[in-house]
Amino acid sequence: MKPSTFFRTIGKELVKEIESLDLVVLVYKSNDVKVLDYVDELSSILFKNDVFTFCFSVENFVQSEESMKRNKKLVKNLTKKRQVLVPIKEKSIVDAYKGASISNRNRYINTYINNLIDMFLAPFLIPERNPDAFSKIKAIFYQNRKNFDSKIVSSIGYSDDKYNNVDIALINALANPMFAAAFDSSNTFIVSVKMPFFLDHQLDRIKLILKSIVGE
Repeated sequence: MKPSTFFRTIGKELVKEIESLDLVVLVYKSNDVKVLDYVDELSSILFKNDVFTFCFSVENFVQSEESMKRNKKLVKNLTKKRQVLVPIKEKSIVDAYKGASISNRNRYINTYINNLIDMFLAPFLIPERNPDAFSKIKAIFYQNRKNFDSKIVSSIGYSDDKYNNVDIALINALANPMFAAAFDSSNTFIVSVKMPFFLDHQLDRIKLILKSIVGE
């Protein structure tokens, strides 16, 4: 079955599910022509729905002339769609792991890919592990064709300091990696500052600081 036919019929539920996704990780072998055709079609669907995509391409030991030609075309298409391509060479994995061989390479490839996915996705799931990477990757994610006019970005800051609580709480809120990355792509945002020693006159200071940062 042609990939386009599959996603129009049997795979239509998958296509419907894609519409609600923000991020997808595709893992595929580069020596299977049929798989490459499906990946190409699926990547087009993901691109149309503005889904940020990591493509982990396992470059196998054995490649046919047809698969190499087809993979080259796929790489070109993925580049046009601004999707992240991560090539993984089987040889590099076998060379890297002690006890790895061609016969048991699938086991080590799975281990390697799982570690790689964790490394790539950790900035999304656990910002404190790598706040700089999180901010940069999230910025790329927000700078696609999605319309953020109606989106609200929020961030929370807290301080129990008796003297500089406003400043510290605001710094905590504004320094949030997700907020920093998404700030330029949103017209509406909420900054929540919480402090146990809040005085009415401090509200003016909050407005002043925010105004100096975000403008009118």
